[in-house]
Formats: sequence, structure tokens, C-alpha cells
Amino acid sequence: MFDYCKAHEKQLIPLIQSVINKSHSHAYIFAGPDGIGKYAVAMEFAKALTCLSADASSGHRPGGQCPCGECANCKLTDSGNNPDIFTLSLTQKTTPAKSIGVDDIRDFVSEVYVKPYSSGKKIYIIDDAQTMTDQAQNALLKILEEPPEYIVFILLTTSAAACLPTVRSRSEQVRFSPVSASDIKSFILQMHPDISPAFANVLTQYSQGVPGVAASLADDADFEDLRKGCIKQLDNILSPNALKNFDAADFFDTNKQNAQTVLNIWVSLLNDILLISLNSRDKIVNTDIVGTLENMSYLAGQKQVFLILEQLLKVFDMLKRYVNPRSAILSALFRANPD
Repeated sequence: MFDYCKAHEKQLIPLIQSVINKSHSHAYIFAGPDGIGKYAVAMEFAKALTCLSADASSGHRPGGQCPCGECANCKLTDSGNNPDIFTLSLTQKTTPAKSIGVDDIRDFVSEVYVKPYSSGKKIYIIDDAQTMTDQAQNALLKILEEPPEYIVFILLTTSAAACLPTVRSRSEQVRFSPVSASDIKSFILQMHPDISPAFANVLTQYSQGVPGVAASLADDADFEDLRKGCIKQLDNILSPNALKNFDAADFFDTNKQNAQTVLNIWVSLLNDILLISLNSRDKIVNTDIVGTLENMSYLAGQKQVFLILEQLLKVFDMLKRYVNPRSAILSALFRANPD
């Protein structure tokens, strides 16, 4: 298990200090990519806010470690049963959905004016906050404008900009930065000692400093084979020959369940080819196949690679509009190679 709290001490320590000093805000926006560790830090913060050793109103003497990890509330938080910590996310909805709606928020905060059960605070954590509709955010805003003194909201989002300006103005923003490459690589090798250091380097680069992505890639037994297939398709991707473009499209269609991953790999490989042609080898991601990428850089000009990259990036949006994967990739390659 990755130690998110240790990796994000820069974010967590001021939050804990605000609990000790009783200077915390009523609302926070934790912004960073999915898998970066926002939820783990939010739960540790919530644990501190409800810790009895930090709560003078509970009758316990404040001071010492915060959270203490020993009081009844801390143990309830660790077991996921703290009655004063509430969570909401897309995955908790009873039916599949792409957004958190106004009814979800109204249900979630229905008891917000009921005082805490066992501590001096009630914590409301909203994950996937970037999916909240404007109506949902406005429903939340009514509470943020005049919150009860015991309430703390923590919104977890991939981007603070996804929150309405009125919500942002009433919240303290905490930004989560990528974790160091050395920490990510150590985590991967700890999870999977059988992975070679060279491939661990590649997974580290693909994760872009996000532990959750690193864990997902390392656990995916098919990722290495899928990547090898993508590498083999580079000739077809770069070829002006329409027949070879069809071969690449067939590969993409065969792997349409992993369409996003295939696109990410192709974009990464093409980026590396551009970097090699620009003599910036120190920035490449696919460090284990430098020779192959160098050969590709000799065969394809910078302009051609750039055009293909530009068109492949458009495929991400096409897939969101439910365009057929095979048609989407063919369209992109034909536009990149109009001749």
C-alpha cells in the first residue's frame, strides 16, 4: 500500500496544524488527478478533525499527537464507521451515472444541521466533485454561505476550475502535485518484485507521478503485451500507405475495450520520437526501446509525426461522442496523411 499521507506531507501538515490551532476552514477543495491520494489525505484530515484528543469540547485533554490513533473516534475512522464522517462519490450511487446531481447533494446533506454524534465536528467528503452539476453545486452553496460551526466540507476534484467560482471563493484550495519518480518506482518494485527495473522505469514514466495509475499499470497483466502490440503498430501508424493504416485500425478495433490505453501508448511513443528528433532523449518515457524509436525518427519527419499526434489527440474526444473506434482511428490517420 502506498503511503499517500507521507508523500503529501506538504499538504497534510498545514491541515493538521489548523486542527491543533483550531483555525481550519469550513470548506476545502482538494485538486489533483485521480489516484494521486486526495481521498487518503482527506480521511486523515477528517480523522484529525474528529479525534477526541484534539477536541476540547469532548472533555478530552487537547494535545499530543493529532490524530492520536488511539481514541474511540480514531478507531472508528480507521474501521470506516465514524458516525461523523460522511462520503459521497459516483461509485456510491445505486445506479450508474456520469454526474452528481442536485438530488444526490440534497440527500447527502439532509442531516447537516443535526449536531455531531461523537465529536465536535461533522465532515462531508465529496469525491468526484468535478462531476457535480451546477444545480448540485448551488444546492451545496446554500450551506457554504452560512455553514454550521461544526461542519467541514472537503471536495475532491481533478480540477478546481470544475467548481463554480462561488464555491471556490468559499473554500480553501489544496493542490496535489505528482509524487517523485523515485517513490513511484520503489512502490512498483515493492508491489511486484518480479518486474525488471527497466520496465519499472517505463511504468513510472507512464504513471506521471500518480501512485494510483502506477498501481493499476503494475497490476495489469496485459499491459506489457498490449504495449508491445502498440509498438509493432508504429510502422502502420506512420505509414502514408492507406493499407497499413487499415491494419492499425484493425488492431485498435480488436483492443477497443482498452482504447484509451492504446491511444495513450501511441501518443507516448510518438512524443518520444519527436523528442529524439529534437535531441531531448533525457525526457523520453519509453526508455527501454530507445533504439527502436531512434530508427522510427529517421524514417518519419517531425512534421508528419506532429500531424499524426495532433489527429490522435482528437480521437479521445471522438470516442467520448461514441464514434466507432475503427472509424475514428482511420479518420485520424487519413487526415494526417491526406496524400
